[in-house]
Amino acid sequence: MTIGLLILNDVWEVPMVTGTNAWIEDELAGCRLADERLERRLSTLLDQMAGAMGDSIPLACQDWANTKAAYRFSPTTG
Repeated sequence: MTIGLLILNDVWEVPMVTGTNAWIEDELAGCRLADERLERRLSTLLDQMAGAMGDSIPLACQDWANTKAAYRFSPTTG
């Protein structure tokens, strides 16, 4: 059976999701922070950290503004 440019058959294939944000969106789907901006920042921070797995926060964030934002996002005691 053909629908437009698609040919349907008995084999169901799940398209592979490209991009690192797909898993981040899945993980954060039920996460509700106090402000929508914090939710966006958390998503950005996870994307940066995932792209530089094992690196320090400054190396993962790549610039001073993003590094400061990452440290501000995580509360510290002391």
